[in-house]
Amino acid sequence: MDPAREFSKNHLPMTSYRVRNVVFGLAAFTALWIHASFAVEKTIAFSGARIIDGNGGPAIEKGILVVEGDRLAAVGAVGEIPIPKNAEVVDLNGRTVIPGLISAHSHLGLVHGASTASPENYTRENVARQVAQYERYGITTVMSLGCNSDALYGWREEQRQGRMEGADIFTADRGLGVTGGAPPFPLPTQVYRPATPDEARAAVREMAARHPDLLKLWLDDLFGKAPKMEPEIYKAALAEAHAAIDEAHRSGFRVARISSISAMPRRCWPRESMSSRIAFAISRWTRS
Repeated sequence: MDPAREFSKNHLPMTSYRVRNVVFGLAAFTALWIHASFAVEKTIAFSGARIIDGNGGPAIEKGILVVEGDRLAAVGAVGEIPIPKNAEVVDLNGRTVIPGLISAHSHLGLVHGASTASPENYTRENVARQVAQYERYGITTVMSLGCNSDALYGWREEQRQGRMEGADIFTADRGLGVTGGAPPFPLPTQVYRPATPDEARAAVREMAARHPDLLKLWLDDLFGKAPKMEPEIYKAALAEAHAAIDEAHRSGFRVARISSISAMPRRCWPRESMSSRIAFAISRWTRS
């Protein structure tokens, strides 16, 4: 009998049971999720696994992980971390425990199954199904990097209130693309395609007002098959984004630092980045 699999089958909902923002995948293609929204107040000790904590140090070869309700209470080596007397012990010998993974470039709601990208696919049901699937794969955070419906903000808030399961949603809003160019999808209400600097500035102001986690610009020409965004347009967008950051600081909000692939040596760029997409943070919009 596999104790981890039996525990998962008998105690966990189909989607997950995880401490928020920490997911532990177990080797041999079985998985155990520890989820804050699963209202179990008992104490569980997962014992014997090889634990990789993601901090860059060596793995704990025989580790123990103690969960109290929805809180990760302790992580360390067997013998160094005491097991609470009231804890249920789950034997994970022969397994490996890792932190949850992050998808930094995804597009929620664009497709459904084998369908092509379409606004009709952007529904709560479809997005909820996708983030639940990400989580089952061990991905606990998803950045939906452009081509988003404004409805995603409501679903992101539902998650933050504990009313939607699945990988945590972050959004780059609609993003700024090019008429007749990237992104090559018919999404009239999910992508801005400014034709002038003034239109680019207005689009950035609209997106900033919705409090996205990132802002995305498509600058590529689809490998020479489509027009590129004109420099005066993306420069206007970048300038407006910087102005939005300054305003956020004046309003007492914390803002993530601007970054782009242009800061990296070209030899280090991944293949997709060579198409000159730029994604940069404009804010996390939380009070300092």
